[in-house]
Amino acid sequence: MNNNIVTFADVLRHLKEFERLLQAQQARLDVLDEAEVLHRVETLAVDVPSLRSELTLLRSRVDELQRRRLRAGLEPGGDWYTAWRETSLPRHLKVDEALIRALGETGECLRQPLVDRLYGCGAINTRYASRSEAQKPFKRLLQWEIIDRVTARREGVGGRPVGFFRLTARGRHAHRLQCQRRFGEGRGDSEYDAARCEPVTSEYDLLLARHKSPEHVWLNLRAGQIMRYWAQSVNLYPREGEIRGVGLFAPDIEVLLHGGDRLYVECERGRWKASVARQRKWEIYHQMTHGHFYLFVPNKPTQEATCREIRRWAREAKVNVHLHLCNVFVWHRECKTDERIEGDPPWTTEEEHRYAQPGLFQPRLQNQR
Repeated sequence: MNNNIVTFADVLRHLKEFERLLQAQQARLDVLDEAEVLHRVETLAVDVPSLRSELTLLRSRVDELQRRRLRAGLEPGGDWYTAWRETSLPRHLKVDEALIRALGETGECLRQPLVDRLYGCGAINTRYASRSEAQKPFKRLLQWEIIDRVTARREGVGGRPVGFFRLTARGRHAHRLQCQRRFGEGRGDSEYDAARCEPVTSEYDLLLARHKSPEHVWLNLRAGQIMRYWAQSVNLYPREGEIRGVGLFAPDIEVLLHGGDRLYVECERGRWKASVARQRKWEIYHQMTHGHFYLFVPNKPTQEATCREIRRWAREAKVNVHLHLCNVFVWHRECKTDERIEGDPPWTTEEEHRYAQPGLFQPRLQNQR
């Protein structure tokens, strides 16, 4: 234990001692005659300023410790929730509670969609996530440990790491209390129901349970966002199942097109090794899609490695493959240069590789598993 740490009790004890000494000196001055007073004043002329300076410093340290105790919820009868609400400005509290509600009701984890919700409900006046007004509620809730942030590298796209936000245990508690208060004030659209006040699971946590890393979560989320410009609906949580005569089919994303066709999409980061399991994955995927492979990759190196792996597998398996691939980095670049418009298919590369005997390739999409 560090003996140099000054506790709150130590500071208070020293402060009281200095005040006692000053009072004692004043009492002595009251009973001394004029000559003795002058002598005593001359003697204390040097000591008093330093004493008062140290006393001022001690008072400031006491004030700082009190602020820290309040923020930590250590005041008698208090807690962090009370401390947070009492020390927050009303205009900040309104925005911060709106962010907690958005996280708890939707499970949304990315900053921009959350900022859009804050703007939509009138909590902030901007929909630009880079603006200070949009960033401050995140910073305040992070400082109070009401939310936390997980980062992932933007592979191949560049820029700052992407952040995933979610409620902590404190945040979930704050969401429940906020929901209960709304019902208590008659602002709920029905009678109070404890289940309705329970925050939903974060989209980040749900996806991380299915995938391998924050970077893989980001790639799936980005693929979903891109395909929503083109498809009718996108399901980031498709049902896994054992297909009779095929095996376990567990696609990353299921997409429903406007014409009724379904696509099964795989998001590949290139962080794998050639194995029997990988070969089995492509075999099952090939059977379920009749040779149409729909892939999202973050950058050129991953694209090259993935295409090379699939070509090698198709050649050894003697099957035909029609590859539809979206390189997220290339997709962003083409959008910036106006090379693609909303509604365009997302694929930046299409390749067809034929290794089977003529007549075996079936290009028609399979609508059902």
